[in-house]
Amino acid sequence: MIRQMGIGVMVVVGLALGVAAQDRSPVRRIQPPATPPTAPQSTPDMTPAPAEIPEDAPILSIDHENLDLGKIKEGEIKEFVFQLTNTGKSPLILERAKSSCGCTVAQLETKSLDPGATVPLKGTFNSKGRFGAQKKTITIYSNDPQTPVRNVSFEVFVETLYQLKPNRMVTFRDARRGDTIPGTIDLLAGRENQNLEVLDVQFSKPGLTYTSETVENGGFKGHRFSFALDPNVAPGPFASVATVKIRVGDEQADVRIPVNGQVISDIISQPRMLLSMAPVTPGDEIPNGRITLTASTPNKPFSVRRVDAGPMLQYDIEEVRPGLEYRIQFRATEGAAPGPMGQQIRIFTTSDDEPVIEIPAYIQVGTLVDVSPNVVYLRKTPTHPSALRHVTLGCSTTPNFRIEGASSDNPLVRVIVPNDATNSPRSLDVQLAEGAPVGEHVAVITVHTNVEKSPQVLIRVFAEVSDHDEVIPQPSTTESAPVIPTKPH
Repeated sequence: MIRQMGIGVMVVVGLALGVAAQDRSPVRRIQPPATPPTAPQSTPDMTPAPAEIPEDAPILSIDHENLDLGKIKEGEIKEFVFQLTNTGKSPLILERAKSSCGCTVAQLETKSLDPGATVPLKGTFNSKGRFGAQKKTITIYSNDPQTPVRNVSFEVFVETLYQLKPNRMVTFRDARRGDTIPGTIDLLAGRENQNLEVLDVQFSKPGLTYTSETVENGGFKGHRFSFALDPNVAPGPFASVATVKIRVGDEQADVRIPVNGQVISDIISQPRMLLSMAPVTPGDEIPNGRITLTASTPNKPFSVRRVDAGPMLQYDIEEVRPGLEYRIQFRATEGAAPGPMGQQIRIFTTSDDEPVIEIPAYIQVGTLVDVSPNVVYLRKTPTHPSALRHVTLGCSTTPNFRIEGASSDNPLVRVIVPNDATNSPRSLDVQLAEGAPVGEHVAVITVHTNVEKSPQVLIRVFAEVSDHDEVIPQPSTTESAPVIPTKPH
């Protein structure tokens, strides 16, 4: 009996000591609710430790979370102030204040607040280009452990003389001359139940006309504008500004409405550039190598006169709809030199609007007949009078490959096919002719072969004739020799 009473007294004393120890703790602890013991789990408990906030921590207090700045006129700059106070027991560090919009600027006079100190957060709101209800937010970053990030905001209603809906400008992608540009724009009074009067409309560039009608949008009255292209406006990029002089009540203003877009001509050509990175075999059609020409209006038919595609490209013209649509399919010539090739394609039409359509082409020609080198460079000087280059050809798909003939389109560049014992020549010599004048010369050599898909091979030649030799600068013998440092003894 006495032993049981002793054990009970020890339990009571232990509990009392535990409570007293908790009362003397200088730290506020957020304790989780007590839970009954459970069986051991197979996975460890990853619950984060309870947050600990010292009693002497800094605390950021703000006089207003949201300010109502009332009504202002568009263009005015409105000032605002938030009072920030440190109600904690240690210094408060205000790291920065960030606004949600470029129209709002907020500045802190100091970044350190002692306990009990207050600092104003001053700022301005620029209402230029704004109208209607506006709400802006400012985010404050500090070392307050409870709320290190705080948001404050203000609301303001911007009254404006006018407003533009749905956009402040008109843009169009492709529009024909004489057509109405898709889309309208509403020019409305900035206050409800006020009338907006249009006094005059001027354009910064000719080529536009307009129509307008009265409209009411959400209680705001004004005019709905639509624009049309003049029938004689030049095709291509178009940019103009419509200046609308208005009057609302006793006030007047000039409203600028930019109008930008692309004017298409009588002929629509697609694509505007031929680009094929996949190698094409000479004589085959070029992948993605088709150009389609379509009349933009049935009232102006046209036809294709001819096509200038250079010596490396050939084409076929298909008349899909007489006078309205043509397709031009390009292919590499049978003798096209292997490697990358660029060519400006010129399509001549009967259209007065676009008599010549230019389209750049970039393709990759495959190597059916191997040529080494595939481009020949020649240079003739007094010390090297015989400018000559040896060129070899071959074809892996034709075992009995041979050169059957060759010719040059420039008489100043000679091409010679030497005879061999097998009567199956596979090489040729390119040489500048005697008496070639000083200057630069170009030529294209046409080589005839027995390859079925490439009976002709074209080789480009770039030549130069000079009346003097290049002088390579030599080091002067009078210059002193460089001093070579020696090792110290």
